[in-house]
Amino acid sequence: MPNGLVKGHAYSITGMRIVNGPRGRTPIMRIRNPWGNEQEWNGPWSDDSREWRSVSEQEKREMGLVFSHDGEFWMSFDDFMRNFEKMEICNLGPDVMDEINQKAGIHPSQNTWSTCTHEGSWIRNQTAGGCRNYIRMY
Repeated sequence: MPNGLVKGHAYSITGMRIVNGPRGRTPIMRIRNPWGNEQEWNGPWSDDSREWRSVSEQEKREMGLVFSHDGEFWMSFDDFMRNFEKMEICNLGPDVMDEINQKAGIHPSQNTWSTCTHEGSWIRNQTAGGCRNYIRMY
């Protein structure tokens, strides 16, 4: 596609941040092409685009910002919504969301994720359960 994205291709979101852009506070997303090559977004917030001039050098350092033809690039959330139709989320646990919120500068008023883990095993005739019609299986 003319904007550098590959139609029908899967990308990974590797980070999110709110930066002070030319139009004020702007949510941007770090996205990676798993091919890891020069095939990257070339619109606003892409490598070396003029939008980066409004971000302080300190903030760029804090972000670990590197412009390289490595398949990883930044784009605004608005451009993400315009260019992608589907998003699949794999959440590794609530601690991951805390880290994302911290890096993005978001302070949620309450915890939005929780987890509960149960340790144990299914043992025939002791802890296993199931349908009484198939009792030999449990």
